[in-house]
Amino acid sequence: MAKTLRQLRRQIRLVGKIHQITRAMQMVAAAKLRRVQQRALEGRTYWQRMQEIVREVSATAPEIDHPLLTPRETQRIGLLVVAGEKGLCGGYNVQVAREADRFLRGLQHPAAVRLTGRKAQSALERGGWAIEDQFTREDRTLPADARRIAQELRRWYETGEVDEVHVCYSQFVSTSRDHPAVVRLLPVAGAEAGDEDGPAPSEYIFEPPAQELFARLLPRYVDAQVYQMLLEASASEHAARMRAMAAATDNAEKMTQRLRMQANRLRQQEITEELLDVVGGAEALR
Repeated sequence: MAKTLRQLRRQIRLVGKIHQITRAMQMVAAAKLRRVQQRALEGRTYWQRMQEIVREVSATAPEIDHPLLTPRETQRIGLLVVAGEKGLCGGYNVQVAREADRFLRGLQHPAAVRLTGRKAQSALERGGWAIEDQFTREDRTLPADARRIAQELRRWYETGEVDEVHVCYSQFVSTSRDHPAVVRLLPVAGAEAGDEDGPAPSEYIFEPPAQELFARLLPRYVDAQVYQMLLEASASEHAARMRAMAAATDNAEKMTQRLRMQANRLRQQEITEELLDVVGGAEALR
């Protein structure tokens, strides 16, 4: 059905408003990404060094007995899925939910699922997975949220409800790329995760005793790992939203140009018809 000039102009105005909104959302996502990206990149150095310390120290004190460090027979596996709290970020939430679904279907043991970020809930439930619990988080309170979530995951493991805890989140690679992955959080990877062919571990003199030291260190280690995962996921979400809004802005610009061309053609056609009417009327008066 052919559109009138008035309809085309109204559509141009509507697309223009959408363009303004998507452009503003792109700029907001870019500003948030810069803040979170810097924290995520800086946190990697801290997290990697802390990981090295735990592995080296656990290798020199094999007699340490701590529930977060000692593996046990696997009967039930827990999975925390880190998705987005909001939409309009392309396929980010779908990719995280798909990776979680792939991991769960490959397990040989029963699984329990917890979620932070409500946008992946429907996708997981469509796959047949029940959500046992759900956590909320925000960028401005992320450190406190990370400690709260880590505490719940430690309690989940220490009470024996699950024998392993894994986290499915999106690892931040760059502003144009992220990589969904599943990483084991508990039990903590100790000396068995090291390189057997590498240099011999250093000898340490523990003060306070190793058992007391690990009782303080391991909970903080888990807190740091959860915080780093949430930072990476947040950076990936903002980058995905920035890319999605940039694509929507480009599409709005292209649609506006196409509609303006249609409106110009229609206007030219109306002008030509009016001129023909004037010329025809003048000829009729002769």
